Amino acid sequence: MLFFALVSTDCRKRPLDDRNKYTGNWIFQYHVIVNQLGQPTEDDAGTFTGRIFYNGKDDAKGVLWFEYAEGKTEKFELKNKTELYGCGEKNGQFDSRNSLTVISVPVHVCNYGLAGKTSFTITADRAN
Repeated sequence: MLFFALVSTDCRKRPLDDRNKYTGNWIFQYHVIVNQLGQPTEDDAGTFTGRIFYNGKDDAKGVLWFEYAEGKTEKFELKNKTELYGCGEKNGQFDSRNSLTVISVPVHVCNYGLAGKTSFTITADRAN
């Protein structure tokens, strides 16, 4: 019976994966500042109903994607069941199954290299 349940699950999720309890729709509050070569190139804040997801087929174990604003996603790695890491540094955590906090002081971002820095704050509560 258990075998049948595992075989019939959605192929995009991995059974018994810690990430499953966090995927779904979330209401994000965010503030993101991006600097390139010492000049701010983006300063954006708002509230957005987005989602937390992963692709069980393509994403490495632990990878979660946050769609926190229109057309914007951020990739994190889930470690120790609740901690969120980005670019090898701890950036936040799930406070519970229904809330999270991500705070990053200005750090070099993987995508921007040494010339780019970002500062972001993301909090979220699970949408009903």
